[in-house]
Order: sequence, then structure tokens, then C-alpha cells
Amino acid sequence: MNLLSKILIAAIIFVNNLTFAQNEFINHKKYWYYKTRLNNDFLKIGLGSGESMPANERQFTNGPQFDHNSWKTKWGDASARLGLYLAVLATEYKLLKNSNQDLTRIKHEIFCALNAINRIDFNAEILCGQAVGNNASGSLNGFFVRDDVPSEKEVKENGIITADMDATLLQKIEELYIHVVQLNKKVEVLEKENAFLKNK
Repeated sequence: MNLLSKILIAAIIFVNNLTFAQNEFINHKKYWYYKTRLNNDFLKIGLGSGESMPANERQFTNGPQFDHNSWKTKWGDASARLGLYLAVLATEYKLLKNSNQDLTRIKHEIFCALNAINRIDFNAEILCGQAVGNNASGSLNGFFVRDDVPSEKEVKENGIITADMDATLLQKIEELYIHVVQLNKKVEVLEKENAFLKNK
């Protein structure tokens, strides 16, 4: 090996020892920092209209200010962001479960995010029906609206009224729960039949 090669190898080893790579602790700290920012600045976790729907953008505005901190939040295609948010929650659930952490908060977040999907699905026909002037009923059929965040005008005029929608959603949740219980009973019967047939 010539002298130039030896110097080059020594320089590479020296530079590699000086470089700073991220470790698990730094990544963990960074994740919780950004997750806290997401929960505090870009969404409100809950079951009400517009809740658990991640916003696309949040920026300071120079318009009329109520508390000298006026923020403008844009949702855009919130249903697409909701899918990404659920992926983050699923990953967080798995990591917390693997490390035997408390899962209460993450289960609540996942429940609220799944409820948001059902809400924008169920209310799509109602919202579109109101736009064209007919009274359509809600349905969980896969036809979504982009988001159900109330407009600034609606909030100023009506406040946020969620009692009727929450009652309907709770009814749908109960119906889905009953359906799952019935499916579980059918599965149990089929498993018993299967076991009986295997033993023959």
C-alpha cells in the first residue's frame, strides 16, 4: 500500500469517528416532540365534528387578531391525512405494546380517528344533499367528504353543536358492536363444527 492510500484510509477513519449519528434515544425524543406538536397544533382529539382530523397547514396571519396570536389552519384533503395519521397511531401502538407501556391514550386516539372516518363517511350524503337541496340520510357506504370541520362562519353563527351527530354515531357504533358479537357467535359455532368434523 502506498503512502497516499494509507493517508486516505486514516482520514476516512478519523472523519467517521468525528461524525455524529442519531441514536435511539435522540430518535425517541424527536418522535415525541413532533407527535406532541401534531396533537397540540394540527388536530384536536375527540369525537365531535372536525375533531381527530389532522390539518394540512397552520400559519400565522396578520389579520384581525383576537388574542394577538391569530393562526390560520387549513385542512384541505383531510381524509387522506387521516389515513397517514392512523398509520402513525398503529405504529405507535405496536411500539408501546412491545415495550409494555400504557396503551390507554393511544387506544383512545385510534378510536377517535376511526370514528372520524365513520363520521365523514356517514355524513357525506347528508352534507351533499344539503348542498343540492334534498334531505338525504346518512350511510356508511364508503362515499366520503374531505372533512367535516365547521367553517368559521358556522362556528360564529351556531357555535359547535354535536349532540345529534354524536347520538347517531353512538347508535351506529352500537349496531356495529352487535354485528361483531353476532359474527363472533357464528365463528364459535363454526369452530365447534370444524372440531367435531376433525374428530370424526
